[in-house]
Amino acid sequence: MILRLLIAIIIIALAFFLIRRLRQHKQIKTKQVSQFEETVSCKECGLRLPKPEAIEKDDEFYCCQEHAKK
Repeated sequence: MILRLLIAIIIIALAFFLIRRLRQHKQIKTKQVSQFEETVSCKECGLRLPKPEAIEKDDEFYCCQEHAKK
């Protein structure tokens, strides 16, 4: 009787830890995917940078104001 109870407790504990680990793994995976941003190249020098940081002028992207002025 006590042996069955111990086995049941061990099985429940293992299931709990496995489910918890799978949930954490999914959260880590979704965070990694969302970190990537679209990148663009500077028309002048070819530097690749995230699109939100680029300067857009006449449908072209630049890395700094100096390159956008040329």
